[in-house]
Amino acid sequence: MPAGTRQYFLPKLSFADVKRAIESKHQAIVPMFFSGVGMKVMFVESEILIAVLLQLLERSIVALPVHDAIIVRQDRAPVAMSVMKAVFKEHTGVPAALSCDPDPREQRRRRKKVVLA
Repeated sequence: MPAGTRQYFLPKLSFADVKRAIESKHQAIVPMFFSGVGMKVMFVESEILIAVLLQLLERSIVALPVHDAIIVRQDRAPVAMSVMKAVFKEHTGVPAALSCDPDPREQRRRRKKVVLA
């Protein structure tokens, strides 16, 4: 079991038990487990986010990266969404599924922000 995770499992469960339960629930992707594909996907995701941030910077749009999302001013959201969709398609060959979630705490401010993920 990975270091520091034992505390989150019942004492009787072994790593093999947990692994079997995960494999049972996610049978379609079992062949990808321990194959390195996860690391490759995370790398592609980081490349996409970096490209999005650089393209927004070229347009003088400030964006704050948060994991696999960005935070931008609300009035910049349409451009940010367009850039994210184009960059994602360029890197993956498939259309992006994005959401735009305004932060309700920011709605009261003059320069509202939205989170694109």
